[in-house]
Parts: sequence; structure tokens; C-alpha cells
Amino acid sequence: MKMKHKKSLIALFAAVLLAIPLAFAAGAPENITGLTATAINPSSIGLSWNSAKDAQGGLVQHYRIYYGVTSIQTAGEGDYDHQIDTSNNNTSYVVSGLTSGTDYYFSLTAIDSAEMESDAYSLEATATTLGAVEEAPLLKDDVLDDVSPTVTAVNTTDKIHVSVTFSEAVSLPATNPESVFSIVSQLDPAVTLAVTNAVANGDVVTLETSEQTKGTNYIITAGVAVTDLAGNPMVSGNTDSGLFAGSDVLSTPTEEGVISIAAPDETVDQIIEETSVISCGEDMDCFYENLKTCTPAAMKESNDEQDVAYSMELKGEECMLKYEVTTAANPAVTQNMACKLPMGELISRINNVLNNDAPLFRDTEEAKTLCSGTYLEAFLKTVPAPAPKDVTPPENITNLMLSFKESFEKFVVMMKWTASLNSAKDLVDQILYMSVDKGNTYDGGKSLGAAVMNHDVPDLEGGKEYTFKLTTKDASGNESTGVVKSIRLPQTGAAAGLLLLTSVLGAGHVLRRKKK
Repeated sequence: MKMKHKKSLIALFAAVLLAIPLAFAAGAPENITGLTATAINPSSIGLSWNSAKDAQGGLVQHYRIYYGVTSIQTAGEGDYDHQIDTSNNNTSYVVSGLTSGTDYYFSLTAIDSAEMESDAYSLEATATTLGAVEEAPLLKDDVLDDVSPTVTAVNTTDKIHVSVTFSEAVSLPATNPESVFSIVSQLDPAVTLAVTNAVANGDVVTLETSEQTKGTNYIITAGVAVTDLAGNPMVSGNTDSGLFAGSDVLSTPTEEGVISIAAPDETVDQIIEETSVISCGEDMDCFYENLKTCTPAAMKESNDEQDVAYSMELKGEECMLKYEVTTAANPAVTQNMACKLPMGELISRINNVLNNDAPLFRDTEEAKTLCSGTYLEAFLKTVPAPAPKDVTPPENITNLMLSFKESFEKFVVMMKWTASLNSAKDLVDQILYMSVDKGNTYDGGKSLGAAVMNHDVPDLEGGKEYTFKLTTKDASGNESTGVVKSIRLPQTGAAAGLLLLTSVLGAGHVLRRKKK
């Protein structure tokens, strides 16, 4: 299990107390904020939290839930007993299989598409599972009720009230029921609308909010602490949220502590219909900005040869980008194409288009993978071809030299060389192979890294000949032919000393002869 307490429990808590901003690991996702925990039944606790972004500004891929019966925050060290990875980037989850009447402590981290984890635990949330009770199961129409409620409709009644209709009667937590709802702008989730009160009446919950902005589309999400009368919690996903348009209708003055709903705004339904798809006209920048979050938008692009209508639709974890094309040569026929763009990549992909004038699709191979339809063949002519595959390895190293020394009745072969020219600047590794049969066969090779220019091979036996091959490898996996060199080691350590003595005496004899 990941040891995260070193930074999270000391540095993070201190930073919160002292209001000091933290610098987290480069490239890591944001840390989680806003974690809350609510007991649902004797064996389940519901969690909710604020969404986190990856280093590129897009939503993270999923979240990791750590939990146990001991507070790691209070202890200041240690690890949680359990961890669970969520299946998506929804911001609520029900942890089940818990023991009744038990205190549990929870903390979260964010995980991006590269499996990088946020640098610190979130601040802990705690809840106690309900005590076990002996009661008959709740039936609905003489059938055991095990179906979770869903959001079926959302409507504004005035500028500070929203009505949420569920698929069945629901129950809210007795304390702070408003905290289980969140409202964000559809176009910019960083813009939130505060929920200040919540009252349930059968299958309808009336929320009091901060002042809405007319025409702004908001997404409201009901947390897992909302349950039906049988105790079944909301399920995180598409069924726990709904869309509504902000209103500017004034609310009716009320007695203190009582929520009063003004007459419904007859224009609300029309506003929702008109603003559900944003019209960008021929403004490509407008369309791309909405594409970052897959906010429904439409755009048209025309020239002398063809007219193209663009639109988009959110489909689970993918944004469906749609094309409808008519040509001047054949205006009666409409060609279609749809491209499935992963939501986690949208922001970085669109920023690359807007800031670097890059194509939306990297090359034709990617476009073929993501897109389909009758317009695809013509569209591929506008997409860059794949870059030529690199098949050229880096240059070999040069000046490979071998020597040896005795070490505890064994030998160490010492190697040094001159680095590869690496003219393509793509060398990523050097691989050393060793053979004991004069180079007929080699071992699996050892990675030495890209920068070293010397290496020792220890624990070799005397009286044997060793052959070494040193190759270079680039980022595309191309490996050079390598430089080969052999060395024969003395039979024993004593023989090595005798050989060295003979060499010294011989050299001395030659020197003496030169003195005559």
C-alpha cells in the first residue's frame, strides 16, 4: 500500500493550519478537497468530494479511497487498512461491507491517465455506520425494494430556488441536508452555486441557492447520502445529476425558516431548450472552448467547395464530435462522420490546437481509430500522415578498453569507452552483453543507462575468456550492432601476480638494455 503520510499528514495539515500554499510534485494531479462522509446504513458509508484536475487541466481519470478504523490524521503517521480505486471520475462513492456501529476514517487521492497519484492525502472525513437493527425488509408493491433513486427532472422556480424531482420518495440527512447537493456551471465547473437549504417532500426536494445567473446552464448533483425510503443510496453516474438554466425571477418574501416557492417561470422551459445547445455560428474558437468540456454546441463552416456542420454530444467517458458535410459538387448528399474523443484528453488536445496551431488528430492512424462514417475517407486527406518510423539506431560507442584486477580470489573486469556520437540526439540506453563461448551466445544484456562511459563487471573466474558486446539503443527501440572485445583472465590470483611480475621484470630488462 502506498506510503503517503510523509508529506500529506505533516506538510498538508501544517499548510492548511498556516494557510501556506504547497508545491506538489511536477505533473501530479491536484489534491482532493471537500471530502464528506455520511452513514447510510449499518454496513455502508457514502462519500462525496470536489472534482480534481490533472496537470494538463483536464479531469483526472479516477480516484483512490483509503480508509480504516484508525485516524491517520490524528496519529500523524501510518497507513490506512484498506484502499479502493473508483471506476471513473465521478465525485461520490458508497463504501460497503463495513461493520455496524463502527467509526471509519476516509481520505482520498486523485489518479490521472498515466497512473500518477496526487501528492497528498485529502483531509480526513469520518462517519460512524448505523447500529444493526432487526426489522422486516421494506417492500414496494410486495417486492423487496433494492433499487436506488434517480434524478428525473430539475426546474428553477425563481432566482434562488431549484426543484429536484426523483424517481421515488427520498430521504435527506437530518443534519445539514443541503451539503449533499452540489451545483456547478456546465461551461466552467470551477463556478459553483451555493446550496443553503434543502427540504424533501415525497419525491421532490426543494433547494434554496445563492443567486443564479439567468441563461447560465447549471449541473446539479445529488450525493450518495440521498436515499430512498428503503435506504438505497443514490448511485454516482449519469442518474444522480440534472441540468437547469438559471433564472432571474424574484422570489416571494417568506416567513423566517420557511421556504416559499414563487409561481413557476413560464420562460424557464424555453430558456433550457434554447441554451441546451450553444450556437457558435462560424466562430471556431467558441466551438473549441465548448469542446474542452463537451458542452453541447454547434458551428458551421463554409467555403466554395463544401459546407460543414459541427456538433458534439457527451457519451459516458467520451465526447462524440459529429460532422455533417455537403459538397458543392453534390449538394443533395450529406456525408456524416463521428469521432469518439476521450474526455480525459480533451483540454490538452484542444489547447494544443488553439495554442500551437496543431491538428485535432495527431495523424491519419489516430483519426482512423477514433472516427467512422461516410466522410472519413475524404477527411483523412486533411490529416497529417504518420511520421516516418525511425529505423536507424544510434552510432556505436568507440575506443572500448578492457582491464582487470583481482578481488577476493575472483576478478573484476574494468571497462571504459568513448560515448556514441548520438547525432540524432535520441540515445536512451547502452546495453552490455557478456559471452563465455567467444561470442557465439550472449546473456540477456544489462542496461547501463545513456550517460555512463565506464563500468566494472565483478565476480569473474580466472582461467576463462570473456567476450563483451556494448550496444546503444534509441527511444524507438533501435539497437546498434555493438562493439565486441574479449579478455582472458589468469588461471589463479597467484598466476596473475606471476604474470604481472614477469611483465615488470621484462620491462625492466628492456630498459636496462636501452641504457647500454
